[in-house]
Amino acid sequence: MAYAAVISLKQTIKRLLNSSHISILPPSRETLEFAYEEVLSLQEVLEKFDTSNSSSSERVNVLDEQIREAVCQLEDLLETNVSNQLLSQSEESCLGGESCTFSFSLNLQELKHDIDSFSYLVYKLKEEYINELSSSLPNEEDDDINISVPSRIYFERNKSKMVGLCDQFCEIRDRIMGKNIVSLLGMAGIGKTTLAKEIFVDPLVLNRFDCRAWVTVGPNYKLERIMKDILAQVNPDINDTMLVEGENKLAQYLSKVLNGRTHLVVFDDVWIPHFIFEFLRIISYDSYDCCRFLITTRLRKVAIRSNTYLQVRLLNKEESWNLLREKVFSQYSCPPQLEKAGKKIAENCDGLPLTIVTVAELLSNADEMTLEYWNKAAEIESSVFNDAYDQISKVLLPSYKCLSQRLKACFLYMGVFPQNSEIPRSKLIKLWSAEGIIEPIKLGTLDDFADKYLKVLVSRSLVMVFEKSSRVKTCGLHSVFWQLCKREAEKIKFFHVLSSYTHSLAKGITCQRRLSILNNTLFAIRDVYNTMTSILTARSLLCYGPPHQYPVQICSDLRLLRVLDALTIRFYEFPMEVLKLVQLRYLALTYNGKLPPSIFKLWNLQFLIVHQHVNIKSSGSQSFLPIEIWDMKELKHLQIMGSNLQDPCGALLPNLLTLLDVSTHNCTKGILKES
Repeated sequence: MAYAAVISLKQTIKRLLNSSHISILPPSRETLEFAYEEVLSLQEVLEKFDTSNSSSSERVNVLDEQIREAVCQLEDLLETNVSNQLLSQSEESCLGGESCTFSFSLNLQELKHDIDSFSYLVYKLKEEYINELSSSLPNEEDDDINISVPSRIYFERNKSKMVGLCDQFCEIRDRIMGKNIVSLLGMAGIGKTTLAKEIFVDPLVLNRFDCRAWVTVGPNYKLERIMKDILAQVNPDINDTMLVEGENKLAQYLSKVLNGRTHLVVFDDVWIPHFIFEFLRIISYDSYDCCRFLITTRLRKVAIRSNTYLQVRLLNKEESWNLLREKVFSQYSCPPQLEKAGKKIAENCDGLPLTIVTVAELLSNADEMTLEYWNKAAEIESSVFNDAYDQISKVLLPSYKCLSQRLKACFLYMGVFPQNSEIPRSKLIKLWSAEGIIEPIKLGTLDDFADKYLKVLVSRSLVMVFEKSSRVKTCGLHSVFWQLCKREAEKIKFFHVLSSYTHSLAKGITCQRRLSILNNTLFAIRDVYNTMTSILTARSLLCYGPPHQYPVQICSDLRLLRVLDALTIRFYEFPMEVLKLVQLRYLALTYNGKLPPSIFKLWNLQFLIVHQHVNIKSSGSQSFLPIEIWDMKELKHLQIMGSNLQDPCGALLPNLLTLLDVSTHNCTKGILKES
């Protein structure tokens, strides 16, 4: 995740250089500008990975991690130095209840040696990174015809009963009879290949076509290998001499074999949008009406190239239980005492056939099949589900690894939310922005590009849309991808989830950049304090566990926090320790009182969200936000329930895009004009 770290550092330096509140003393500005140029050059090198044909070798991954660590270390030093200087100057300028001067000066010369060392280290890592990319070759598939994908004979002899998706089976079978190119679209493990196999061996299909072939394509396909696979299935008598011919000769022979014969070719696991047209170009048809192609893909941009496509759905609860029962007990019936636990296990698979089949295999191979064992297995954090997620991760990982470096961080970040949660698009984009993991490219706003990133993740079957109008309103991850995000993110120190206080939460928390609390907040904060020295450089504290009725001590020692989302905690008094977190960009609290005038010390703040606790009745008197709110020039989003804005007296918030939940009395021409 070096790229996300580079984007973050780049934006950190840029904000300092462009800040209207900070005066960078010479020659510190030149030193900082030099660091900025070094980071830009590093970004350019890392972007070459997305445009190269290189595979992600082990050495590339090691270099990526070394670059990430170097970048994070410099950012930690820079922001720690800045925070210390700003807090020191703020304390010196504050006298009693008087206002504080909202202007700071920075001397960063003590970081010059660190920046020079960073430059030298990055130079060496860049050279090695480029050399490794140029020497790495993509994984090539074996062209030996003996290891081609299974033939139709294999499917006919090993055909098992399909459970669920009967409605979609009939629909896709009807489409393949009338359309030349049909696609099945859906996330990994949803049953696209199973559905295609069922179509492939259906009696109506057998009677309709003279010959059939099944080819697994994959991301690194070769047309020559694909033609050999098809020839081996439509003409079993073909001799070995013909199979060693070049691509052009194979194409001519395949065209000769297929022309005049009705045929169905299934292209399983297609990743390249132009694949089918590349195939049709090389195989010339006398009559296009005789051919039918069925494609399975995870990518919408592949599916829309077809004449028609079908989005494969998840199984419902009944279908999930039927599939689990079929895989565990086969022709036997489920013991009545296990049925309730079995239905719960099936429900926890969230309708994904791959999870159901994997869990069923683990249950079948267990040493015991008792009610006690099945009740334990029904728990979402059981060893059965953990083992299942381990096994199916290899099927899911290609969907993640094929993402561009810009998108990987955005996708992983969705794992900070609770499993199976419905995430508002607006909140997700605000957090991406505050975290500094996205940046606009060329023309357009940050929100525009964040919207595009989300659309791409949806189109790649990685993110599910729950509510949509003209654009996505709420979205989320399937449980298998949530598990993938959580595991991958923890390995690369991107974030750590505190999800159960019955386990040792300190394990894996060291040096994590973000902490997501999904369990009891009080217990989780206690664990955070117990491991404070190992997470002092954390950038985010996200409290998404059950609502907590009593205030807890905010971790003010985490001086580099950018995001503090504590809406689930009920504060009776404003947590003044928050004002020490001068790097905050996103602050969300549940608090019914007045904001202190010193809130303006959070000069970096872009998103300020304050909810009221619904059980506390308003006194009826008007509550005003402090006039100092107009000094917070970085604010993009201001959402304060039940408060009024004071007259700005000519001040303005130049970056403010949204103003929510303030009193309707504030909707005057003067205030809206200034905000």
